Amino acid sequence: VGEVERKPFADHLISMNKELLLKQGDKSLPTTQLKLNLMDASSVSVSVDVYHVCFLGMDDQPRHLLGIVEQNEDQQQLSGSQDRFMVETQVETLDSSNEECSSNSSSDGDTPSVMPSEPLKVSCWIVPESSDLTIRKATVLFNMLWGTSSIACLWPQICKRHRDKIRVAIRMLQTDKLPGVAIKGIIFEPLAFKQQKICFSACVRFWPASPDELVRIDFLEHEWLQRRPRNEECRIFKYVRISDPDPTSSEQTCDQSIR
Repeated sequence: VGEVERKPFADHLISMNKELLLKQGDKSLPTTQLKLNLMDASSVSVSVDVYHVCFLGMDDQPRHLLGIVEQNEDQQQLSGSQDRFMVETQVETLDSSNEECSSNSSSDGDTPSVMPSEPLKVSCWIVPESSDLTIRKATVLFNMLWGTSSIACLWPQICKRHRDKIRVAIRMLQTDKLPGVAIKGIIFEPLAFKQQKICFSACVRFWPASPDELVRIDFLEHEWLQRRPRNEECRIFKYVRISDPDPTSSEQTCDQSIR
């Protein structure tokens, strides 16, 4: 770390230790992002993004997982784009064991909100018809989630209770011709962290197959957990496009919905 940034970075780690030890319940903190300048072997400054997760180790002491990505304009752009605003509506699903779902939301259970849909960095592209959700390509930040350089398929990394949710979401995307589908509260259990019993919950968004017939999945709002929640709530939402004749009024609607 550059000399000027060493103390602030060390202070950040110490403050995360204190916050973690004071936290009740799950012994992990949400991912934080830092911008630092590292020095290479030739003492040349390299700008990087540092993704930091603080969690409690097996010895009940704070541990730090750091992911370092060199700032690169190529990583800030992903292929494909979606409409700027979409309506997100909860979908009522049946018992996941039969992998059935209702494509129409119930009037009592709808919780619509308007939210932006923009390219994200934590993404992968899967073969939707594959039994193991084969991954054809992925971003660097996506690979960092799993504690290894890359993973070949997504299926083994998903909590068994939530695997059927993925199937339902992909089927909805293909059958109902939706502009997007989201799953909130889904649990992933990276095989690389199986011994430490570390998992994470996330909201994942599915976008329709691209010309190469791959479905794009974006990961956001992920939170690392030392133990899997006992009463985790995993819900499916569908996106429906809305017209946007007046950008000003659309932005006001977005603010009101988020609040």
